[in-house]
Amino acid sequence: TATTRNSSGNLESVAVNVPRLNYPIGGGCPSWLIEPQATNLIPYSEDFSNANWQKVGLEPISSNSINSPKGDLTADLIESNASGSSFVGDIITVSASTKYSVSIFVKKSNVDFFAIIIIDGSNIVRQYYNINDGALGINDNTVGVVSENEKIEDYSNGWYRCSLTYESVGTTLNVRNYIADTDGNLASAVGSQAYVWGAQLEAGSYPTSYIPTTGTTVTRNADVFQSLNVQNFVGATEGTIYFKLKNAIAHSSTNKIMGLDDGSGGVSNFFGLYVANASTGQVSIRNRQANVDLTNTVIPNPENAKIAIKFSSSGIKTFLNGSLFQSSTTAYSGFVEDLVFNPFNGLIELESLILFDTAKTDAELINLTTI
Repeated sequence: TATTRNSSGNLESVAVNVPRLNYPIGGGCPSWLIEPQATNLIPYSEDFSNANWQKVGLEPISSNSINSPKGDLTADLIESNASGSSFVGDIITVSASTKYSVSIFVKKSNVDFFAIIIIDGSNIVRQYYNINDGALGINDNTVGVVSENEKIEDYSNGWYRCSLTYESVGTTLNVRNYIADTDGNLASAVGSQAYVWGAQLEAGSYPTSYIPTTGTTVTRNADVFQSLNVQNFVGATEGTIYFKLKNAIAHSSTNKIMGLDDGSGGVSNFFGLYVANASTGQVSIRNRQANVDLTNTVIPNPENAKIAIKFSSSGIKTFLNGSLFQSSTTAYSGFVEDLVFNPFNGLIELESLILFDTAKTDAELINLTTI
């Protein structure tokens, strides 16, 4: 059930025990995709003709009309058959007071806009997306209702992944996908069309990679990694870890996500990426030694961030995107044993990672981390 984007730009399934390399749109170097467990609660993510989907104001679904973001002929066409609102929707049982992220892949046919609507009792979230130029449209929620993390992401060949996050009030979410002729207006004319594929609803504050379903909910397990002993790669009295992120998003309780520790599994001694706020997805660089925080600062924007942490008898310094980000004069105690990844606590898209057995100079690390 795990998917990634291959070098051709198409989504593909990845076998068990195979690292997921996620390529950027338009080519370039891939990132290593490391995600927490997630469940797609929509049982028919690609078959919109199934009776499980509500259909209002639509012609019969034209199944398998064009190639999907996977490159296979599985994307459906939805078409309005009456002036007014036209949508496909699903009613999903959820837990109250929980954040859920909804996403769907959409491609323009003959109208420029598409909308995702979530109905939760009297609470209604409306987000519009421009599927012609890839811009976010109007956010039109009922008074007092808030959605977040609204995104439209380019998946090439005219496909966009539209998504948003909403915190439930009740235990039922009515998720609807509307054809929209104009921004901020759910009305569509007879014959208005859009292509759809890959619907997903999952618990969490951001949408994870696509999880296909064919009749029931499906869970993608967390990417699990054994700790790697790095004592031969880091000096006994000094060292440096450098990593470049595509992105990092906190997911779970306050804990370490990726970095160097003492091999005990605890957090008394740790240099690296840490959960700052699971609700907002914020991550921090947290450097701890002997159960004391030496530095702990939220990264303003982890997307495409270049980070280096050096440690020696002179202290610990962190460099972020070409500048000194943190520093402590506490001498390094020599605890580093393992390189650890903990995707249960957050998403990591890692482009590169280098360990040095010396504490590089400030000038070297400014140069290394400059974007």
